Amino acid sequence: MILWFKIINIFDYLVKIFYLRGGKIYAKE
Repeated sequence: MILWFKIINIFDYLVKIFYLRGGKIYAKE
């Protein structure tokens, strides 16, 4: 359970980073 929770946290963190980068790219365009 703990390992699964960590995986979800890491995945959510990566998604946020990609979303922020995507937002910056769209903002430029």
